Amino acid sequence: MQAQGTYRGFRTAGIRLLEEPSPLIPRPPVEDGLLEHFHNFDKAQVVMLTEEGLILRADGVAMLRALRSMEAEGVVAARHRVGGGMHSGEQYLIRSLGEQVGGRMHMGRSSGDLGSVAWRLRSRAGLLAAMASLNRLRETMLDLAGQYLDAAMPTYTHGKHAQITTFGAVLVSWAGALERDGQRLREAYDHINVSTAGCAAGTGTSFPLNRRRTAELLGYDVVSRNARDQYSPDPFFQQLAALALLNTSLQEWANDLMFWGSDEMGMIDLADRFCGTSSIMAQKKNMVALEAFKALASRAVMALNEAIFDFKGPTMLPVHERAFASFGLWRGLDDAVAVLNLFREALLGLEVNADRMADQAGRYWAQATDLAGALVKEKDLPWRTAHQIIGIVVRLSYERGLTPQDCTPALIDEAAMLYMGQPVGLSHQALAETLDPRNFPRGRTLLGGPAPEETARRIPGYRSRLEADAAWLDQANARVQRGRETLDGAIDTLLGGTTG
Repeated sequence: MQAQGTYRGFRTAGIRLLEEPSPLIPRPPVEDGLLEHFHNFDKAQVVMLTEEGLILRADGVAMLRALRSMEAEGVVAARHRVGGGMHSGEQYLIRSLGEQVGGRMHMGRSSGDLGSVAWRLRSRAGLLAAMASLNRLRETMLDLAGQYLDAAMPTYTHGKHAQITTFGAVLVSWAGALERDGQRLREAYDHINVSTAGCAAGTGTSFPLNRRRTAELLGYDVVSRNARDQYSPDPFFQQLAALALLNTSLQEWANDLMFWGSDEMGMIDLADRFCGTSSIMAQKKNMVALEAFKALASRAVMALNEAIFDFKGPTMLPVHERAFASFGLWRGLDDAVAVLNLFREALLGLEVNADRMADQAGRYWAQATDLAGALVKEKDLPWRTAHQIIGIVVRLSYERGLTPQDCTPALIDEAAMLYMGQPVGLSHQALAETLDPRNFPRGRTLLGGPAPEETARRIPGYRSRLEADAAWLDQANARVQRGRETLDGAIDTLLGGTTG
């Protein structure tokens, strides 16, 4: 037995193995945030063992007092000082109280328990923070959408003008994507907020641990139903996949904003505080904030790929693989908070040039669909016939250097003669109304269309779902806080009682 005060951990040479670990073996660093979670698990473990009579009350009280003393020193500092990584709590107790007392804490527990529980607690905290930032961004998008319901702007496919929408409708579509991202993060949360304490190395333990009590003390919603299943990597991948999908959308929207804010487009402008300039090109206003969070967003996609490769290998529990890959996950969760917050602030500081948007929307024949529609509605032409005639109109316009505003009923008749040998006689009024780019989205009053009244009608539904998601998040945070209070209360009760 190692002497009190000198204990160096269960891996000491001369026990199972005769040599000290090689310094050449790469070891995953223990994140400081994980030490806090190891600490909480240690406290919950001691409380449960004491309450269940699996260790003497006096021993449990002594260990809890020592863990409280560690808090007075600082959990991270104390655990770094004694070493031992995830086992730093046991190392601290044995050095402080001797193996006869401190050596009892790990009863029925494995390194897999420690890693899984702390990993889930760390992921839970990251998911809750990410969902909070995501909800704030959703709210901002919906607020701004109401201000730009009639701000006509072009859309693009294949890098070319397609049809016309409104900036308000675009913002609502972004909020809808974030709503789905929130659902994916919430489902991931449900799958990781499960207590695996007591699963040991995947087969549980013969000690009669009270797994439900440990889960309650740590604020978990449920206890894992199968000791082996809860070491499956799919909850890990689920979080990474949800983050990858979220960041894919954020990257796309950043590209949109950068394109819309280019000198040629001039449809939006980012506040100066989110921009940089050049040491040689005095004219430059570079939207560096968008570039920054595009880079952060890309790391989430890379973390998913990294984890998929890390987890290849022997079956059951990939210990070191998950330990290394976990840092990509937690970095991704922290990055998501940073990116979502930055995107929100960038939107709040956005200057929208609605007149320029409308001018660009009507400049490159995005009205062609509705012009063909006018021939169908006013002249009862088959859709395909009308479409072909307007295709000729667009071609003739480009050949002659004409803009959509230069189009006349005579030009449409010329195209009709080329296609079917007779004019169509579209009225000047129908032509003028159709060529106004602002009328394009106004006519899309169908369910989910970009018409201002339809977009306005849809926003309350998005707000209602946002409020429900925010209420769920408040409840989830309250349950976690209740776990903290339950654990502290249980320790106070044991420390305040008799120690015999």
